[in-house]
Amino acid sequence: MSRKHKKVLRKNITLIMCALIGTIVVVYGVGMILFRGYVKEIANIASRTFDFYGNELDQKMNGINTQLVNTLLNNKSIREIEEMDLNTEDNSVVYSIAEQNELKQYFQAMAINYGDEYHFWFYNKDKDIFLITGDDEYLQKELFKGYIRTVASEERIPITEKRKWFVQDVQGTLFLTTTFCLKNNYVGCWIRPEKICASFRETQEDTLSFFIRDLSTGVHYLENSSASGSMFQKNENIQEISSAHYWEYEFENANVSIGIDVSDKIKKSAGTYEILMGITTVLICFMCIGAFYYFRHYVQKPLYIFEENLRKFQETGELEQNNYYEEFENVGEIWRNLEKEIQELKVQVYEEQLEKQKTKIDYLQLQIRPHFYINCLNSIYSMAQLKHTEEIQQLALYVSGYMRSIFRKGTKPILMDEELQQIVNYVKIHNILYRYDCKCHICVDERVKQAMIPPLIMIVFVENCVKYTVGSKRKIEISIEGSFLDEEQKKIRIRIADNGPGFPENVLEKFRKNEFGANDDRFQIGIRNTKDRLQLLYGAEASLMIGNGENLGTEVIIIIPYQNGDEKSEYSISR
Repeated sequence: MSRKHKKVLRKNITLIMCALIGTIVVVYGVGMILFRGYVKEIANIASRTFDFYGNELDQKMNGINTQLVNTLLNNKSIREIEEMDLNTEDNSVVYSIAEQNELKQYFQAMAINYGDEYHFWFYNKDKDIFLITGDDEYLQKELFKGYIRTVASEERIPITEKRKWFVQDVQGTLFLTTTFCLKNNYVGCWIRPEKICASFRETQEDTLSFFIRDLSTGVHYLENSSASGSMFQKNENIQEISSAHYWEYEFENANVSIGIDVSDKIKKSAGTYEILMGITTVLICFMCIGAFYYFRHYVQKPLYIFEENLRKFQETGELEQNNYYEEFENVGEIWRNLEKEIQELKVQVYEEQLEKQKTKIDYLQLQIRPHFYINCLNSIYSMAQLKHTEEIQQLALYVSGYMRSIFRKGTKPILMDEELQQIVNYVKIHNILYRYDCKCHICVDERVKQAMIPPLIMIVFVENCVKYTVGSKRKIEISIEGSFLDEEQKKIRIRIADNGPGFPENVLEKFRKNEFGANDDRFQIGIRNTKDRLQLLYGAEASLMIGNGENLGTEVIIIIPYQNGDEKSEYSISR
């Protein structure tokens, strides 16, 4: 890597760091925007929640007002309590208790209908009879009963006006109440503001604080939470709840509004968010600086050194050790081994190319049979002198066909059927030249005849049979068989057998050990060339087996991959 390239890489790293810092700034800004959206959504949710529960409470207040007025006007138990004289000695007291129980059951039914948090009460001033529902909030009930008796004696019981509930502060305990009066009978209902807030708090966070505002007086009551519970206390400082982050609901059937102020919580959340974002930003910056330092000193620098070592290795052939990381040292060792294998492979390929060229030369030499062609010409000349015209025609036809097929195909693959025709022509030529009986029996599958095979891989063994059998003055029998090796038809099997004397044992030993030399008999060279050609063309996919049969004679087995004549007829050289 050049110095210029190094500078460019360093520049790119700097740009990446700047882009990373810019991304942090953008993320921070987007986070703030999302936070503001979150606050706005909280406001909308709170507003919808307040509207929902506020409407529900308004309906309950209106229903309670209507039912209390009807009770005061039409309830039989109230009239009988009013008319009873408890100073007489008759059963008036018993009847009074019965009517009180009946009225109380009626109020309890109303409490079940509207909720246990609503406490319904009745008070008769003349007879000092006080009924109130609810089994809980005992202290508040006693406080409220004492308050009603006190203000009744002073003729100043607050009465509901315009059917609107109102806030009643009794010795620091806040009640939201409604009261109706007819003569000396009072009926009413009260609920603690803490119970109202509980309905809103079901959908809000428990840590939020509520406030109550008396619309008739403008007095605010803030919720004060403690270990014993929450209570509303009067707050004269109105500015404490003046905030842009509070929501308030005004009841239609009460001179009261209820609200919630979340400004402190929002500020706290925003502050926490900003602190976390700041800490995160600082940490990311430190991490980026640390990552940049680590990358520069522990990744970039070792890579530069490793690159320089590779360049020196290319120039000198020696690769220095890299002591930064074990992985770099392992890569260097692998590189050295790879370079060694590449050199060996180059030598091997070069030697195989030389061997292939030598095999091709031997193959071409094998095709050129000067003595055979000279004998053919001399025989034609002698036949011409004797005017054996028909034999001359046959011999010339067979020889020309034989030579044409050899020189036309060269080293390109041919159909097995063409190779078989060459063998037939060769046998007929010898029958005419030397006048001996030579028969060639061919039994080859018709599909196998259309297979593409290397030229002259079978005829060399036919020539060998003819050469060594002629001297024995016996009838020459040659058998050629061809079939598929397996059901998948991926390979073909060629068998060539004769009734000659067979190969000498020393020739078979040379074949097994692949020890044929340049000075060997040309038929032995032909066998060697055939074996080498099969190895070069097919590799381990091909095999050649030579042996002598049980009743003398030679048996040759050739196995090669099947390639149809319609397919691409070129070989891939195997290494």
